[in-house]
Amino acid sequence: MQPTNPDLYPVEAERLLLANAYFDADWLKVSRADLRPEHFCEPAHQSHWSAILATTEDGNPADEISVTAVLTERRQLELVGGAAGINAVSSSLYGPAPQAKRWQDQVLAAARLRDFARKAKQIAERAESGAFTLDDLRDHAAGLAEMATVRKQGDTGAIEFPVRDLLGMDRATDPNALIGNRWLCRGGSCLIVGTTGSGKSALCTQLALGWALGQEPFGLKSRKGPLRSVILQAENDAQDIAEGLQDIMSGMGIPSSADVLVSQIADRVHFYREAVRTGEEFGKLIRELVLRHSADLLWVDPLLAYAGINVSDQEQASHFLRHILQPVLQETGVVLMALHHTTKPKAAKDAAPTDIDSLAYAGGGSAEFANWFRAVCVLQKDPDSGDLPRHDLRLAKRGGRAGAKDPATGAYPRSVPLRHSREAGVVCWERRTSIDPSGLPSEAVSRPTPRLGSDY
Repeated sequence: MQPTNPDLYPVEAERLLLANAYFDADWLKVSRADLRPEHFCEPAHQSHWSAILATTEDGNPADEISVTAVLTERRQLELVGGAAGINAVSSSLYGPAPQAKRWQDQVLAAARLRDFARKAKQIAERAESGAFTLDDLRDHAAGLAEMATVRKQGDTGAIEFPVRDLLGMDRATDPNALIGNRWLCRGGSCLIVGTTGSGKSALCTQLALGWALGQEPFGLKSRKGPLRSVILQAENDAQDIAEGLQDIMSGMGIPSSADVLVSQIADRVHFYREAVRTGEEFGKLIRELVLRHSADLLWVDPLLAYAGINVSDQEQASHFLRHILQPVLQETGVVLMALHHTTKPKAAKDAAPTDIDSLAYAGGGSAEFANWFRAVCVLQKDPDSGDLPRHDLRLAKRGGRAGAKDPATGAYPRSVPLRHSREAGVVCWERRTSIDPSGLPSEAVSRPTPRLGSDY
């Protein structure tokens, strides 16, 4: 029986690489020279990959019909589970996967480890038989030590960017840009800071739904069309999430009977609750969920529920952000959207700065949180807004790249004016206009008092 250690036998990574070949011709052109059938541990995968290589010499992606024909000719179709087995593999992904490089590295590293184990066993057997001198054994042991030098998962080493390559890059067509003018790119991160009970969770869900439908929620435009999200939170149960989801969809004008839109949301937005795992175990969990759903965005609500550290300690914060979270982002290309609380309110004489750049440090804990995150937003309440709270989503760090267009003026400010739903008891955000035709703030009109409740 074959061992199931994924470090030596990464069967799932092999299967996903095969699936990616059916979608990503560019990746296949590069990888076919480095990834050989013998690198796969599963015999069916070896045959499948060999057939893919044989049918894609023209530079096109693999197709099920051609691969099936080759395997039939080689009398290996039954080995891969027949035509149904090929279809099951090719349908494992929805399109080209940014995680393919990580899967390939995992498969190649496992092949090296298996080769190392085989050669170590051979040397041990020959040493016992007396077939080698001590000097021979020393030389072979040195060779094994070199083979065993495999990087830690997520450590890709320092990457050089040659000057000529940098000068030749097209700044307007970055394939990794997801939202705005490279405001959020694959492998990036955004910290959304707000007070407890301000409605951060509802804002998170509303943004995720808008981007899942290819919309421009509050003027924030996706450059890649519909985006897939995993929403992981620690505080709300299923009923809390249901209330927010139903109200937000209603506020967006999406009835539950809108089968097409509901199906698109169900396919692209996935809610999870996790209230136990922290630190390294949390890193393993998010990697698993991102890969399972080929997520573009990973929403973590709230971030500190999963850190498992003293958040004011810079060394601990650095380890969590740079050694647990960063490898997952680099390997999968997902963008981390993390919700975070502000520090407790201060006395007026000790009030924090209100200029938009300084707001990047409004979150609790070490300054490392503001330093590491690529973008920082602050959901800030207007203290003079009375019973109908007015908020501004202040785009602090890198906000000038967000492209949050104001529909009234056509400008691109670094602050998005928002308010809670004007309908009592409804969990939803609305964009408010700065000035109504009367010249008075639009919120001056009498409205029912909203109830968002807790952090939703």
